[in-house]
Amino acid sequence: MQTLNNAGGLTKEQTNTHINIEYSNRYALYDEAEQQQKPVVVTKKISTETTVPRLGVMLVGLGGNNGSTFTAGALANKRQLEWETKQGTHKANFYGSFTQSATCHVGFRHDKQTNKLKDVFKPINELLPMVNPVEFDICGWDISSANLYEAAKRAHVLEPTLIEQLKDDLKAIRPMKAVLNPDFIASN
Repeated sequence: MQTLNNAGGLTKEQTNTHINIEYSNRYALYDEAEQQQKPVVVTKKISTETTVPRLGVMLVGLGGNNGSTFTAGALANKRQLEWETKQGTHKANFYGSFTQSATCHVGFRHDKQTNKLKDVFKPINELLPMVNPVEFDICGWDISSANLYEAAKRAHVLEPTLIEQLKDDLKAIRPMKAVLNPDFIASN
């Protein structure tokens, strides 16, 4: 177990399975009746499990444009692929993914040279235990029984060079049979 205390009112205790944080926030509250300020301390406790379970993602319309693109994106990132596009070589990345690219303001750092405080940001996935998207178990339903390789080729939303690199992985994924109600199907 590791315990950290600092002057900012933060106590952190970490075990092999949990992170326990206790944060004390101090501020002054103005009392209208007594016409004075009173100090207030609010303590917040947060406990987070550090072991992340497996995550299954089940998509309705797995063989459609969105399902085949989502699955191919996760596979391309897992294999760290590069492919040719009209604009040149493209490398798989998680740009646009909140959990993989977004950051959060976590505090300040004192810069001794300028004697000023500088903002400190951390990626969201370093603050909270999360499943890495490349570890998702992906499956789902579709009215088409085509495997995802055929679905991705039919959708025309991925570069052909990427689809060919993922051919074996995508051929191995076949949607489960879905119920068809024509009233809820787009005309495309």
